[in-house]
Amino acid sequence: MKAIQSLAALLIGLGTPHLVAQTSTSGALLEDFSNIRMTNYAPLWSAYLGEDPIQITSLAPQMLRDSIGPAPNGYYIHFFPNTGGGYPYPAGFAQYWIKKGTWDPNSNRLVFKMKCAADIQKTQTGYGNVQFGTYVKPHNYSDPSYQGQHYYHLFDPNFYANRWVMFVVNRVPQHRVGMLSTLNWPEDPEVASPSLGSPVHYFDGLTRFYIDSQSGAWSNNTCHISDFEFSTVTGEPDSMVSSVTATYSGTGYEVAFSAPKGPQIIYHLRYSTSSMKQTGFASGIDGGTLPSTGNSYTSILWKSPPMAEAPMMYVAIQPPGQTSFTEVAIPMMRDPVAAVPVASCDVNGDSKTDLKDVQLAVSAALNQTNCTADLDGNGKCDVVDVQRIVNAMNGQTCRLGP
Repeated sequence: MKAIQSLAALLIGLGTPHLVAQTSTSGALLEDFSNIRMTNYAPLWSAYLGEDPIQITSLAPQMLRDSIGPAPNGYYIHFFPNTGGGYPYPAGFAQYWIKKGTWDPNSNRLVFKMKCAADIQKTQTGYGNVQFGTYVKPHNYSDPSYQGQHYYHLFDPNFYANRWVMFVVNRVPQHRVGMLSTLNWPEDPEVASPSLGSPVHYFDGLTRFYIDSQSGAWSNNTCHISDFEFSTVTGEPDSMVSSVTATYSGTGYEVAFSAPKGPQIIYHLRYSTSSMKQTGFASGIDGGTLPSTGNSYTSILWKSPPMAEAPMMYVAIQPPGQTSFTEVAIPMMRDPVAAVPVASCDVNGDSKTDLKDVQLAVSAALNQTNCTADLDGNGKCDVVDVQRIVNAMNGQTCRLGP
C-alpha cells in the first residue's frame, strides 16, 4: 500500500503527459497492446462497467485480456479517447492514436482479432452475437463533448475455444441509433448523406468505439483482443458484403458476413491458398452458394469442406450479377509473441529519458502495463525502478542491477 501511495504521489508531482501518436510511411496500426496508453483523462482502452459491472482487464503479451464475471455479465470493452473535455479534434479521434504508419482519411477497413476461452455459438436469427458500436462526427463539430453519430455493426461468428476470430469492419453499418431496423445504410454514410453538417469519411470521423457481447456464453469466460489496424481496399462490393468475420474451427474455415436487408440474395463463394485478385474469381475452388436471410437480421455463415489449416487461406464472396468480389485473406492466427524486454531508463525507446518514461514505469508498477523496466532485477517493476528513471531524467546515470 505504501508503494502504491508513493507512486501516486510521484505521478501527481510529475504531471500526466499523454503519449504522442507515432507515424511512418506505411500501414496504420492503431493498437498492438504493448502497453495501455492514457489520455489526459483515462485509459485509452478499458472495460465499460455501466452495463457489465464484473469485468477485470489486464495485459497479456500483445493482447488485452478481459475476465468476465458470472451471468448476467458479458463482454464490453471500449476504445475511449475522451480527453477530459470530450472528443475534440484531433486528440478525441481514433486517428490521433495511430501507433505506427500513415493515416489515410479514406481508410475503409478496421481489422482486429478476438478469441475466447470457451465456445460461443452464432445466433439462430442472424442478428449477431457481437455488436461493434461506433461514433462518427466531423472534425469541425461545434460541441467537443459530443461523441458523434452512433452506428452499429453486427457480427455473428462461431467462437471456438482459444481460436482467433478475425473481424473486418468496413464503412457499411447495420443500424444507426433511433432509426428503423429495416433501413439499409450506404457505404460511408456520413459522406453519402451527412447527418451532422459537414461530410466526413467514416473512419476519419471515428471517435469512441466499443465491442459489446449480445448473446451466447459470455459470462464466466475470458476473451482477448489484439492487432487493431486500419487499411484501404478498393474494388470490392462493400455495400453487398459487410461486417465480415473469419476463423479456422479446427476442421475447416468459417466466414460470416452481413448482406443487405430485404429480398433474398444468392452469393457465390470460392476459396484458394493464393489470392484470386489477379487470377480472377473463377480461379478459386468452388465453395457453393449461400442465400441471405431476406430480413432485417442479415448475418450469414459459410463453412468450407473439412481441410487442414493453411498458412493463408483466401475466401472470395461474389454477389449476383457482379464481376467484383470481396476477398477475405485469413492468416494462420496465433497468439502474439512479446519481445524480450531489455531493461533501460529509456522505457519507450525514443533515445531519451523523460516524463513519458516515468509515466510508463509508474503504469508498470501499478500492473497496468507489462513490466519492461525492471532495473534492479528483482523480477518486478516497483517504486525503486520508478525512482531510478526519475533520477536519470534529472541527469544522473541510469542505474542497473541491485
